[in-house]
Amino acid sequence: MVNAETPVGRAGAVARLVAAEPGLVLLGGLPGLGVTTVLDDLAADLAAERASILRGRATPLDRGRPLATLAPWLNPGAPAGGHGIATTAAAVAEAWSGARAVLVDDVHLADDDTLLVFRAVAERRLYDGLLVLAYHRGPGDERVQRTFAAADEVELAPLTGADPRAGGNPWLLARLDDPDLGDQVAAMLPADEADVLWWAAALDGVGTTQRLAAASGRTPEAVAAAVTALRRRGLVDHGRSGLALRHPGLTDALAHRLEPDQRPRLVELLERSGLPPRLLAARAPYTAVRLLDPARNRAEYAAALVHSGRAAEALVHARLPSEPLPPPLALVAAQAHLALGASHDARAAAGAALAADPPEPWAARLTGVTAIAAALDGDFEAGQEALAALADTDDPQAVTYRCQVLASVSYLVRDWDAALAQLAAAAALVDEAADPAAELAGIVLKASCLDPAEALTVLESARPLAEQVGAAGLAWWQLVLALMLYNVGHWDDVLTEVERAAPHAEGMGLGQPLHALAALVAVHRGDRTRSRASVERARELAGSTRGIGLFYGGFSVVAEAMSAELEGRYDDALVLVRGIVDGVVGVHQGSTVAGVGPRLVRIALAAGDRAVAEEITAAIEAAEGVDGAGAEMSRALLSGDPDQLLAVQRRLLDLGAELEAAWVGEEAAKGLARAGRLPDARATFEPTVEAYRGLTARGELDRARASLRDEGLRLGVRGARTRPGHGWDSLTETEARVAEQVAAGRTNPEIAAQLRISPRTVQSHVSSILGKLRLSSRVEIAAEHARRG
Repeated sequence: MVNAETPVGRAGAVARLVAAEPGLVLLGGLPGLGVTTVLDDLAADLAAERASILRGRATPLDRGRPLATLAPWLNPGAPAGGHGIATTAAAVAEAWSGARAVLVDDVHLADDDTLLVFRAVAERRLYDGLLVLAYHRGPGDERVQRTFAAADEVELAPLTGADPRAGGNPWLLARLDDPDLGDQVAAMLPADEADVLWWAAALDGVGTTQRLAAASGRTPEAVAAAVTALRRRGLVDHGRSGLALRHPGLTDALAHRLEPDQRPRLVELLERSGLPPRLLAARAPYTAVRLLDPARNRAEYAAALVHSGRAAEALVHARLPSEPLPPPLALVAAQAHLALGASHDARAAAGAALAADPPEPWAARLTGVTAIAAALDGDFEAGQEALAALADTDDPQAVTYRCQVLASVSYLVRDWDAALAQLAAAAALVDEAADPAAELAGIVLKASCLDPAEALTVLESARPLAEQVGAAGLAWWQLVLALMLYNVGHWDDVLTEVERAAPHAEGMGLGQPLHALAALVAVHRGDRTRSRASVERARELAGSTRGIGLFYGGFSVVAEAMSAELEGRYDDALVLVRGIVDGVVGVHQGSTVAGVGPRLVRIALAAGDRAVAEEITAAIEAAEGVDGAGAEMSRALLSGDPDQLLAVQRRLLDLGAELEAAWVGEEAAKGLARAGRLPDARATFEPTVEAYRGLTARGELDRARASLRDEGLRLGVRGARTRPGHGWDSLTETEARVAEQVAAGRTNPEIAAQLRISPRTVQSHVSSILGKLRLSSRVEIAAEHARRG
């Protein structure tokens, strides 16, 4: 940056920012240098002066969601993309009015429109306070540096020496496996901070100020002061149930010094403060494993093992020489079996205990587990019987199980509102229910009922919980995450998730649908070799698919059918489609058909079997209602009417279903070509071509072009071969229209609505335009467009 000064340390950065004049200042540094810590310290210093501070942060998902970083400061009732850059800048500045400073972290993850809004606020002096935008320097920071080329910047210098400051501190990260790390960190801290840090490690995740004071013998005021200092050092943070250390390695290094007689004393302290062993096992399972006596607290210790991803160990610990197990141990055994994807064994463990007529609330809890396991087995009759037995229970854990089963039933019949209502009721009981696996299941189910972009945000927020729970819960979370990434067209991320998750998911009975998603991506891209390999791997895993994996059986068949279609084997594709229609795939036929139905309709029509396509459409209408998007798309595909298809395409784009919208646009172009309206067909098909290109769906593009040639429409010859590589004449017709809209100051969502393409495709066009015109920003596009007249 031309206005960057000599790199400084964190203390110097804070001092420089505190003294900065109102306006925009960048704060840059390599990952791990403590950029976030500087913002924390700056906020603390300004707060000490009683200044009003606003905080914001971009996330990895924001690059694909225009203005998402600014959402907290925009009118929630405004339509997405309903503002231009100038209007949005004015709205944001008004929301900031009265604040001394606005601090926004990780802006290198924000989308282009958000960066332009920040720049507009600064250039037009719409906000009279200090605006600090923090970002990571390095690969990928070019957008930030180009957009704010005229801004002042404070650059962080590399860390040196033994300093436990900042969560990403290389000194600390390099020593997390050092058994003496606890002593080394403690030696660098004042005695009061070192002592509170040690007790915080012993009570990791549940260390409130009062509990830490009682454990350490210090006053609550002294503990609070030490905690404030430790937070500013980046060593601890507040969790849901108490203070938590930021690095498990440091927690282990400090907590291992607990003496045997201190453990029961801390367990007693926690129980007196309202956290009995059962709740401790759920809220802080790692701490529970350290503190609980495996003999005295057998069930709670085993539960902590389940809740921390060690279900197999929990089963070993829960076994007793005599049978049946007492209700608390039977419940833990059933939970462990569910965690391992063994729903049949979970029913057996719960059933054996229920046969002994246990007292409440154990009978209700065991019945709830039975209902969950029966639903996973696809035994809806047994599940309904269990639900009837739970009708009058008020035990939070049993009610949670009941709500989740009811939500699952609503999800299967595609009644999203009813499912979300049941899940909200369960979420309200999460602390009392004391079952992290059930909490994670509720979050994954909720995400499955939401728009994919919103679902990704919900799933990302649950990543720490998923990694803690592990086992089948983690595998299900990974599968739904990959599915939502697929639905928004982030196909490289899908393949990354499949590669990362496959070894674990295969052992939990969820490998088949994961590999099916990889096959679908390969089909869209025209990669026959990879699609065959992924389909074959999915077939190999069919026999090991169990539990929740059975509900995703439709994806494997669709992947295999589309792979056959890619290779021109339409008869084979049709046989697979008929298998879904006949109800031989998946646990719940209606849900399976509704979930993948429009794709099946398209394949059936391509294979020439209209009767099967009509049967699928009827099944979709029965499952989701005649007004559902899938039903409307299927009817439009059956009709072949261009106007009906284009109306459906607009709805699909609004829903973010970019691939399905491209399919429908392709069919609309075919209908127009059949009617002899070739210019209209070409104009309709061009956005579809661009959508396929934006998705890197080479296979879809090649198939579509061949299909349109059969209808008498030849594409790609006129203009494409003579178009230059750079300059305005190198732009496609769609790119030229996008450039015109950018020059008019419209945002990506506004352009997407105008041109009937998705915001993601617009962003792809903008990037292409910048490259072809050799420009670096949207502002330069506008200037060049104006210069051309």
